[in-house]
This record gives sequence, structure tokens and C-alpha cells, in this order.
Amino acid sequence: MAYENLLTRERADLADTKEEYTAQMKVAEDWFQKALATKKRKAEQKAKTSGAASPPNNRSSGNRAPRSVKKSPASGQWAS
Repeated sequence: MAYENLLTRERADLADTKEEYTAQMKVAEDWFQKALATKKRKAEQKAKTSGAASPPNNRSSGNRAPRSVKKSPASGQWAS
């Protein structure tokens, strides 16, 4: 749905008349609203099934534990 929104906005930018542009932007906005509603519904369903809020996203590199064992590039041996 989000992809359709973006494609429709691009199509609107290529429109020849203001009426075509406005019509395409309306369609794009409808897709955007559908995507938001779906995302909200899925979040609510996930919260109901898990019984709690979702855990924070720990994907950023600042939240990773440092590695304590590395392979030495010169010797090819494992070092602590």
C-alpha cells in the first residue's frame, strides 16, 4: 500500500493538467491512509496476542555488546 502511494504520487507529478494531478494525489492519499490503518490494526493485534507492548528495537550498533574474541589477522590464531 505504501508502494502504491509512492507510485501514484509519481504519476501525479507527471500529470498534464491540474485536475489529473489533484485526482492522482487523492488516490495516493487514500493509499496512505489505508497503509496507516493497516499498520495500526496490526500493532493492536500484536499487543493483544503478546499481552504487552513490543520490546524496543535494539538493532542500532550502539546497543550491541562488544565482541571479546577476535581473530588475529596476522597469525590467523584466535586471541582473547
